[in-house]
Amino acid sequence: MNPLVMLDGRERFPDLAWVSKRTALEYNSNDHAIDTQIYRDENYRLERFRDAGWKVRVLTWDDLREPHRRAQWMDWLARQLG
Repeated sequence: MNPLVMLDGRERFPDLAWVSKRTALEYNSNDHAIDTQIYRDENYRLERFRDAGWKVRVLTWDDLREPHRRAQWMDWLARQLG
């Protein structure tokens, strides 16, 4: 969780990541919906990860609690790490 990743010469800490696979999961809480600056900053940061060749999946509470959605992102993760 929150591993150090150097990106654009800066320290970044994705929520959950497999650095050797360049794969990350980010969790967006309600703060991202309420505070637009948090939302904008994170979107910029995630695009920089993607530009650097990372595969990133952004999850919300619904993605965790709904079995069908959870299965989809877990399948995605298994493919990235396989």
